[in-house]
Amino acid sequence: MDGIQQMEELKRKNDRLLQDLGAAKTRALIDREKTVIDAESKLQVAVTKAQESASVDEARATSEKNVAQFEGKKKVEDIVAKAKAQAEAAQYFVFYFQTAHDF
Repeated sequence: MDGIQQMEELKRKNDRLLQDLGAAKTRALIDREKTVIDAESKLQVAVTKAQESASVDEARATSEKNVAQFEGKKKVEDIVAKAKAQAEAAQYFVFYFQTAHDF
C-alpha cells in the first residue's frame, strides 16, 4: 500500500467515524428530548394531582367547618331553650307559691 491509498483508507475511516458520531449525537439529542418531555409530563401530572388533592382538602375542610358551625348553633339553641323552659318553670313556681300564700 502506498501513501495515497493509506490516506484514502484513513479518510474513509474518518468519514465512517464522523457518520457514527453524528448518528450517536442525533440519538442522544432525541433521547434527551424524550427525557425532557417525559419529565414535563410527570411534572404536569404531579401538579394536577396536587391541585386536585388541595381542592378536595379545601372542600372537606369547608364541609367540616359548616358541620361544626351547625352543631355549635344547635347547642346554643338547645341551651337557650332549656334556659327559657327553666325560667318559665321558675316563674310558674313563684306565681303558684305566691297565690298559695294569698289564700
